[in-house]
Amino acid sequence: MIKRVLIGFGFLLMLPVAFAQSIQAVTFEDQHGEVISLDSTVTWAIFSHHNKGAKMTKEAIDKVGITDFSAYQGVYIADISRMPAFVTRMFAMPAMRKYEFSLALDYEGNLTEALPKQDEKVTLLKLDNLTIIETQFVDTPASIAAFINANR
Repeated sequence: MIKRVLIGFGFLLMLPVAFAQSIQAVTFEDQHGEVISLDSTVTWAIFSHHNKGAKMTKEAIDKVGITDFSAYQGVYIADISRMPAFVTRMFAMPAMRKYEFSLALDYEGNLTEALPKQDEKVTLLKLDNLTIIETQFVDTPASIAAFINANR
């Protein structure tokens, strides 16, 4: 009897468990110095934390033609803290200022440290009152585009 209980308990430990993760409201600056908030009004977010992810996300955004994430209760967040300051200032920021959309920028990496991420993946989040209710890790512009289209 005890052996069966222990085997059953061991099996339960192997099942994936999803916990809702709450995050704090955060205020970012966009590439124009304007405020973008991740707050309770946001219902979905895209988070990139590496160059490849940023390029995939830009490609997807250009493909679907979204220019105002906030009109659809969304936000695009980019952690650019790993980028050297010189590169950010001289090359990345001038390029980002030409984008038709605004993106929330984390220059130090501390504003996005609570967000889930995986190496070489873009994080797609569904939110309910600052609680993450769904997380996807994707590595194609098509997956990002499909997520955007599903949320507008």
